[in-house]
Amino acid sequence: MVRTRARLQPCPGSSFMVAYFMAWSIKTTTKRRGRPATGKGDPVQVRLQPDIMASLDKWITRHPEPKTTRPEAIRRMIVEHLTSERLLPSRPDLRKSRANPGGK
Repeated sequence: MVRTRARLQPCPGSSFMVAYFMAWSIKTTTKRRGRPATGKGDPVQVRLQPDIMASLDKWITRHPEPKTTRPEAIRRMIVEHLTSERLLPSRPDLRKSRANPGGK
């Protein structure tokens, strides 16, 4: 079923009105590509040499399913390192409160 709307416009050179029917436009939502948004964060692009990339892939294969993607593996490695250096709290709920003072 197509919904239409009529709009009256004068016909050029005559004394009567003509109704023009226009179909309503169909609104569609486009799918977004990539990882879903997880909140606010700054994107970081890093170029890795082949030997480091191979080591990263080995690290990924050693971890159980579900298989981790390279970006997620890099995120986990950074969190593990910062937690071991005591630069990041080990519990995620404490990380959020420290990153957002005042609970905002």
